[in-house]
Amino acid sequence: MCWAGRVWIEEYLSTLTKEELQKVKDSERKSNSAYRFGDGVESKSMKTLDLPAIIGNKKFLIEVDIVENQIPLLISKPTMSKIGMKIDFAKNIAIVDGETLKLDCTSSGHYCLPVSCFVREDCKVVLNVDGIIDTSLSEKKQKAHKLHRQFCHASKERLQRLVKSAGCIDKEFLKAIEISCAECEFCRKYKRPFPKPIVGFQVAEHFNQVVCVDLKELEKGKLWILHMIDGATQYTAAYIINTKTKEMIVESFST
Repeated sequence: MCWAGRVWIEEYLSTLTKEELQKVKDSERKSNSAYRFGDGVESKSMKTLDLPAIIGNKKFLIEVDIVENQIPLLISKPTMSKIGMKIDFAKNIAIVDGETLKLDCTSSGHYCLPVSCFVREDCKVVLNVDGIIDTSLSEKKQKAHKLHRQFCHASKERLQRLVKSAGCIDKEFLKAIEISCAECEFCRKYKRPFPKPIVGFQVAEHFNQVVCVDLKELEKGKLWILHMIDGATQYTAAYIINTKTKEMIVESFST
């Protein structure tokens, strides 16, 4: 058994060919089971599909329960056993039908690998861009959106480099690719977050340039501590006030 969110399924189906779409069928096993994933929210299965998938060079039909959660395809241990997958945790590889596949890791530490037709590094992609210049702006946007989805939500840099190597230098189409990548809901949802800095920059360079202020309540609705810290020298001052009006705050600064 596998699980996937509705949005992921819609995006995955959009990348399949007509022949592959014909293999997508409702599973004979009807499921209304409830599941809990990393967010802890209980989700019931909306429907179950048999989906064509490619892992390495081997083609499979996998049974997927579709849920409303925003999750990618999750492959269960029984399914991995059924397709003959072996995982070497020491080397971070998976072996499927004798083929060795390198496993990547998500930001949450889970293994991931492609399950659809994808471009290998040793393959040359031939992209036909004839006729794009003569199309309207709306058609260029549609083609850019389709290209972004067909290449598994590749970045704008990779797609622009691809179309340029195919001989397309149309500025409107290149801009349409940039917009399509930026506005893609799926990419925004699953985009890897930027790393957070370990330390922050100093907010000020000299005394009294930036003053950080906060209020701490002593007695509910009666007394507060007005706490001030200089951003450059970390000099601290505090004052007890009996109201949070702007006049009292300003008066406290000058006291």
